[in-house]
Amino acid sequence: MPKVDHHFFICTNTRPPIANPSCGASNGHELFAKFREVIEKNGWQKKVAVNATSCLGPCENGPVIVVYPAGVWYGNVKPGDADEILRSHVVEGRSVERLLLQEEETTHSS
Repeated sequence: MPKVDHHFFICTNTRPPIANPSCGASNGHELFAKFREVIEKNGWQKKVAVNATSCLGPCENGPVIVVYPAGVWYGNVKPGDADEILRSHVVEGRSVERLLLQEEETTHSS
């Protein structure tokens, strides 16, 4: 895999409804699909990678995304936020403040 500028990890973990909340049950799969769509539409395949992951920890804030190498954590992300997040990182070099998780919210809770 070629080196990319931004690597997005999107939790798509799904638990049974009686368990803790899960990103998959909160549209994590749709969010992942939307990220792939926006990346392809903008021709950013050589700059950006996106991977679906299992649990990232802060399940109650799902769907959760972590971005590397910046180490930025996002929570409660909707598929409609994909374009804004990608454009902010790839074009503007900044985070989307309104979706950032605070450090204490990124602890493992699964």
